Amino acid sequence: AKAIFYRQLLEYKKEKFFIFSKMTLISVAIAFIFSYAMREPAMESGMHNFFLLGIVAYMSLVMSGYLGKWENELKNPYLYLIPDSPLKKLWYATLMEHVKALADGSIICIPVGIFWKVEPVYIVFCVLIYTVLQADRLYTKVLAQCLVGEVFGKTGQDILRMLIQMFLLGFGAGLAVLIGIFVNVSFIYPLLLVYSIVITVGMGLLASLRFESMEQLA
Repeated sequence: AKAIFYRQLLEYKKEKFFIFSKMTLISVAIAFIFSYAMREPAMESGMHNFFLLGIVAYMSLVMSGYLGKWENELKNPYLYLIPDSPLKKLWYATLMEHVKALADGSIICIPVGIFWKVEPVYIVFCVLIYTVLQADRLYTKVLAQCLVGEVFGKTGQDILRMLIQMFLLGFGAGLAVLIGIFVNVSFIYPLLLVYSIVITVGMGLLASLRFESMEQLA
């Protein structure tokens, strides 16, 4: 299954800008705009850490329609002939997208965080949370394809994916905020990260079951 990842890596090495794409340019533009446009309200509120977290959540929704090359892997017959578990094949088919999400998250969070004087530890948390949210988006997309199929097309799949993601992650965000208010506000970031990882792993496992059913149909 690792061959899937290395093949994608070789393909990206042939690209002019490697793993960087139009979404990277969007990330740069948004980081620049937010850095200047929201600096005063963020700094004056004294909650610039949470402003940065809000940008991460917003960007996760903005980029929800972009899937990258990995979705083409699901259409390649050879993928289902590789003698390995569906979970491993799904992981290696999406691994390069996780690397790209980490790069885009760094491009968004690091410049804004430095310009807003956000503590480094919170910048790191935001980059990791962004990466995990993008992974959750990918796996939830596969699950939505299973539940909706082609009946409602990609629009229906995206709406269902967004509803599932917003419900699960919204619940976790609300819980983290409550704990932050009543216990310690510094707990919000690690709680959000851990909760997002748990949800993403769960979505990945469910998506791998979908992957297995796709193999049986292939």
